[in-house]
Amino acid sequence: MGRRDHIVECALQIVAEGGYKALTHRAVDRAAGLVEGSTGNHFPRRADLVRAVTRRVGERDHQVFHELRASKVKSIEELSELLTQGVVRMTAPDYADLARVRLQRLPTGSDEVEELHSAVLRALEAALERLGASDIPVRARTVAALFDGMILHTVSVGARPLDEAALTAAFLHLLSRPLESSAVQ
Repeated sequence: MGRRDHIVECALQIVAEGGYKALTHRAVDRAAGLVEGSTGNHFPRRADLVRAVTRRVGERDHQVFHELRASKVKSIEELSELLTQGVVRMTAPDYADLARVRLQRLPTGSDEVEELHSAVLRALEAALERLGASDIPVRARTVAALFDGMILHTVSVGARPLDEAALTAAFLHLLSRPLESSAVQ
């Protein structure tokens, strides 16, 4: 791992543990074991550092959602199981720091955050279209909300193990049940 990547990983850890308020160049230098000012050489402004953390979250999400985009799920049941496995993966110990970053709330209004959200919705919409689902945009947003909510709940509450069968059933319910007319408007 290069120095720049090491800095971003340390910044990510700082945000996971202390939120974006804790993210300073000096804190990253200390966490990375670098001479003071080193982080600033790679990321001159704090906004550059925040953007790098957001991008790293996106890169890791891309790895998880690549399966969904590339998958050839043949049924709503398979899609429900794939989504559940995505939640399982994103709450696994090696990924939970990213979920905690989400819990700290990614900075709003940034192009990177908008692209993260759009990429997830596009992947869901493409899968739903292949499966012939109705009300695709509304369904995709609803499923994405459950997906994100379960990740945040799992890493923030964490006392109970994730009930994969119940989560799969919830995804299946959202994906297969006809939408109420008031929800579509």
